[in-house]
Amino acid sequence: YQARLPATVPFGKLLVNSARAGATSLPGVPSGPGYSGNPGDSTNERTGSGTGPNNLFAGASATVTTQTVTMTKAIKNPKPFYAIGEEIDYELRVSLPVGSATGMTVRDTLPTGLSYVTGSAAITIAGGVTAPSAGPITPTSTSPLTFTLGTVSANPAGEAVISYRVKVDNIIANQDGAALTNSALVSYDNPNPNGTTPLVY
Repeated sequence: YQARLPATVPFGKLLVNSARAGATSLPGVPSGPGYSGNPGDSTNERTGSGTGPNNLFAGASATVTTQTVTMTKAIKNPKPFYAIGEEIDYELRVSLPVGSATGMTVRDTLPTGLSYVTGSAAITIAGGVTAPSAGPITPTSTSPLTFTLGTVSANPAGEAVISYRVKVDNIIANQDGAALTNSALVSYDNPNPNGTTPLVY
């Protein structure tokens, strides 16, 4: 048979489908002299209750994991070199499968020598993303640069794209040929009890 997942299923959720079969050693409900009238008793038929000798049962389970979030990061219109004071456009593309998550946060650790341009961040959405909403977004922190998306959902799948600018700072460490590398990750509440928070790099 086939089973369909609801569109609200959490990202990265472990779903365990269990089945159990039981039997009795005699047809119907036995009665008469020598029977207690209670199936599973020592003076009655054997069952699949799992207590004592009543072991006429079997079970199996199958586990599936729902899709998880992926993220890519890129510089828009990259150049070989950037001068002091120049601004760089970054884009974080968070791909959302069908489903939902809570507590989603995107963090970008900017290296010394790059600073966030206040007011430059915005979200655009594509596909079936129903949350978050498109528009300007203010980071809740700039060290690391943190965007709190909260509850996110998509049906069908889609993307939430965060774009923002950083500036090359006028500091002694920013010399000709110096490489400045920053990395980002997205995290959200783990839908599985006692699990660690999923992180996508």
